[in-house]
Amino acid sequence: MPFVASSGSAPTEVRVIKTFERKFDMLMKLSSTLAATALSFAFAGYAFADPADDLIAKNKCHSCHTATTTKKAPSWASIAEKMKGDAGAEAKLVEFLKTGGAEDHKKIAASDEEIKAVVAKVLASK
Repeated sequence: MPFVASSGSAPTEVRVIKTFERKFDMLMKLSSTLAATALSFAFAGYAFADPADDLIAKNKCHSCHTATTTKKAPSWASIAEKMKGDAGAEAKLVEFLKTGGAEDHKKIAASDEEIKAVVAKVLASK
């Protein structure tokens, strides 16, 4: 049954439908905005990665080291335990990573600050 506007105003049902359509449109825009925001946060994790993690990934440290178990090389936890109480531990490890060590550890090409961040992560391992 068609609605006829009386005295120049839209019938109540038409106003309800138009209000619903506006709210639905707003909800759809909000959903799109939230989805885009969630996606940007998902990718932002890579942009805000720890400098130590970036250097570890770049140099493929995980191919020989793990946090807690010995693989090809000692775990970071075992290195931290070995260096525990050594006041010069940070300086020794930084130098070791810069020069490559006596055995088969490769040199890490990075700034002192980046290497210190890796060393801090290693020494904090448990």
